[in-house]
Amino acid sequence: MAVTLTLVSVRVDTMEKQTIQKLLDAKSPRLRFEPYEGGKSKVWASFVVVTVDGSQVPFVKCYNCTTLLRHM
Repeated sequence: MAVTLTLVSVRVDTMEKQTIQKLLDAKSPRLRFEPYEGGKSKVWASFVVVTVDGSQVPFVKCYNCTTLLRHM
């Protein structure tokens, strides 16, 4: 029996929240978090920008409650 694998390329900038949440829940090494430096409000100190495979995605994560929010 032969097994065929198909690689699917997904643009990370179009990933859905559910996909990012699954990676977050699985503690995927594909995710990295960077400080958000563009906000004028002090509340932004509580958020980090989410990157997947080194590319920024339109989501931020709260430090305090780990909620994932769409941004940008």
